[in-house]
Amino acid sequence: MSSFAQHKDVGVNSERAPLLGSASAKQHESYASTPQSVLVPSAESSSEENAMAASRRNKGLILVLISQIFACGSNFSIKTLSHIDSRIHTLQVTAVGMASVWVLCFLTMLVYRVPDPLLGPKKVRHLLLLRGSFGFLGMSGMAYVLRYLSISDATVLGFLAPCVTGIVGYLFLREPYRFNEAIAGLVSLGGVILIARPAALFGHDTDNDEDLEPAMTMASAANMTAFDAPSRTTEEQRAVAVIFALLSVLGTAGALVTIRKISTSAHALHNMAAFSGISALLSFIGLFILHIPLIVPPPSLISRFFVVLLAYAGFCFLQQILMTFGLRLERAGRASMTMYSQILIAMLLERVFYGQNPEWLSVLGSGMIIISGLWTALSKSDAPAKLASKKLSDPESLSITAHHEPVFASSAQRRVSAVAVE
Repeated sequence: MSSFAQHKDVGVNSERAPLLGSASAKQHESYASTPQSVLVPSAESSSEENAMAASRRNKGLILVLISQIFACGSNFSIKTLSHIDSRIHTLQVTAVGMASVWVLCFLTMLVYRVPDPLLGPKKVRHLLLLRGSFGFLGMSGMAYVLRYLSISDATVLGFLAPCVTGIVGYLFLREPYRFNEAIAGLVSLGGVILIARPAALFGHDTDNDEDLEPAMTMASAANMTAFDAPSRTTEEQRAVAVIFALLSVLGTAGALVTIRKISTSAHALHNMAAFSGISALLSFIGLFILHIPLIVPPPSLISRFFVVLLAYAGFCFLQQILMTFGLRLERAGRASMTMYSQILIAMLLERVFYGQNPEWLSVLGSGMIIISGLWTALSKSDAPAKLASKKLSDPESLSITAHHEPVFASSAQRRVSAVAVE
């Protein structure tokens, strides 16, 4: 090698090597002296990262799951109201409670200046009408069913909704409905059957529900005690009740899919106002058609009655807002799987408030529901799923005031949004 080449190599190596006493040399020495255990990510940090990634991936599922806790709270409130005064019809509770929720939604939209607070955006008003109608059908259908079917039979029929929701979402929204989700739904339904133990499968008489655990009366499908069950039920009446139960299932599935379809085209409060307003209106119409009088509790109970009624309205408000946000981030079929958690939450409430220990079949059924839910949550998900018009990865999309332009957005955020649009 020539002297010129040797000189060139020395120059290159001298440029790459840090000079003694320089900042780069000190940094190099600090890296060299750093223990290897610090440079390599620990198993603890990687597990935390995996947990954070899983929570981000299942954000919508978590929101819908939390909404089921408030759903059980509203059911528990209805049960408490029926104990305060047994003369009060469930349609009266629904009418007054949903009217209170609608007033709360309307006032909130006025305060935050949400556009079209009364009827919602014109382009989705038909969808809001469907959302309210489907929601009322899903909520009130079981009131007729429980007149002719036992609580256990009605519960099993009502919890067909998650399976039906996945199919309806696939047909009308073209959302994927994975094989493992269908299997998990069937396994969870099997768990519900073990908890409810319907007479058609287990052979014992549950028409009076004497042997049924109190948790079933707090599940959403089995809490509509609007009618006193007749002493004897004919086969024709049972057949009609099954038809109404299936209509209720379709109503629940239709409500979830419609929320998913509306997505961010309307404010979340528009969704809630449509459901509560239409439910209140139809409940008052039902009271008029069925000639059911409005009952005012005696003075000694009226304060307790209104406290529980306000709790019912608050639970309904929180349930609907969380479910609406969750369905913006998660597919309808996958999100509906969280409905099975209502039975588990009801069993927990039963244990806390009534001291009732579940039977071994109920424990087995609960285990099936939990395992199916974990399988669904840990499986690969498309969430946040693709929406028709807008991304939902922006934190503003989960703000209660988010609609078109965030109410609380700063001027800097607005400038950034304007540059992004341009």
